[in-house]
Amino acid sequence: MFGIGFSEIVLICLVMIIFIRPSDLPKALRTAGRYFGKIKKMYNELILVKDRIVKEMDEVANMEEKTTNAAPSATVNPEPADHRPGSEQAAASEGSLKDNPQGKDVQP
Repeated sequence: MFGIGFSEIVLICLVMIIFIRPSDLPKALRTAGRYFGKIKKMYNELILVKDRIVKEMDEVANMEEKTTNAAPSATVNPEPADHRPGSEQAAASEGSLKDNPQGKDVQP
């Protein structure tokens, strides 16, 4: 799990026997086991939270993809249909604006 081999475990046990009295060794191992269990539990909870977040992000991405695929792509025309260059109405309206810049209706 941590990349510790058999020889490293033997070395750790020898150091523990040298620095910890044999009478205190069971208590020390029990405490180390509790801490190891707590760390493992926190690690597993962290993995679950990460997996849940990744799943939610995938769901959001799928929803965005569905909405972009479902929405029809509308082309935006910068000019209204009746004011396209070359149309008769556009020519008539341009002429009337040149003659009457205020846009008021003038009867000829």
